[in-house]
Amino acid sequence: MRENACVGCLTASASHELQNALAVIRESAGLMQDLIALGGENIPRRERIVELLSLIQQQVARGGELAGGLNTLGHAWEEDDGDLARILEEFVILAGRMGRMRSVTVGLAPGESGLRAPSAGLALRVLLFDLLQTCLEEAPGCALTFAPARRDGIPGIHLRVGLARCDATTDVLRRLDAQLARLGARKEPDNGHGTPARDEPDGVLYYFTACPSATGHRA
Repeated sequence: MRENACVGCLTASASHELQNALAVIRESAGLMQDLIALGGENIPRRERIVELLSLIQQQVARGGELAGGLNTLGHAWEEDDGDLARILEEFVILAGRMGRMRSVTVGLAPGESGLRAPSAGLALRVLLFDLLQTCLEEAPGCALTFAPARRDGIPGIHLRVGLARCDATTDVLRRLDAQLARLGARKEPDNGHGTPARDEPDGVLYYFTACPSATGHRA
């Protein structure tokens, strides 16, 4: 617990400082945009400057998303429960680069609203990380979509695995099923709204896994 508190507090503290630094950059870029607008069309290389300032603002916004996700992650160790949709959104933001390195898209679907994850904390993040890591290793090139869901009254994660860009042979699909099953993910026949799964190379697979319970085990 002390190790979790140490890493969490340092991450949360650093993310606050990062947000402050990004705010200064955002305000400075905004001021430069105002000055360029006042200078009219005679400023040398005006279009290039405007383009770069716009890019700075875009990257600052992206940095703000990441800093916000890091801040939430930094407080995860002290959570008793949490909004499942918010936790999934945070995870998708932070895990995007991991996916891109293996040509895997990581996305978020609306799912069921208002679900609370019991004992969210780090246990839920570890489960999400394990699900992602399994798909990266067994099915590079796939498209992953996470959504909050509930089965038999139990809150959990609905995972959509798109295989259109994945070299999904029968052996690959078998290994993927086996590894996800080890994490408590069970295959579902459809997406929960009637759209059937297609267990084939260019198809879509659906899985559900329950959130970890207060004891750290799957509910």
